[in-house]
Amino acid sequence: MVFDAVGKSSLLRCRRLVRHRGSYLWSDLGPMWQNLFFSGAFRPLIDRRYPLEQIVEAYRYLETGRRIGSVVIDVVPASS
Repeated sequence: MVFDAVGKSSLLRCRRLVRHRGSYLWSDLGPMWQNLFFSGAFRPLIDRRYPLEQIVEAYRYLETGRRIGSVVIDVVPASS
């Protein structure tokens, strides 16, 4: 099985790596991915959010390997 977690490849480029009856999985949503976000059909899983001032703590959390979704760094402070 080949899993392209970054979406930088394709089945055509990796065909020699996938053996008979193997699988190729990718994380790329395809050319119409914008429609999923705008329609509300795609909902990302956010594990934690950190303000920019706590970016060191965010990296420490990532290094633990315990995250189950995305870790978001808020660059612009949330409005009060």
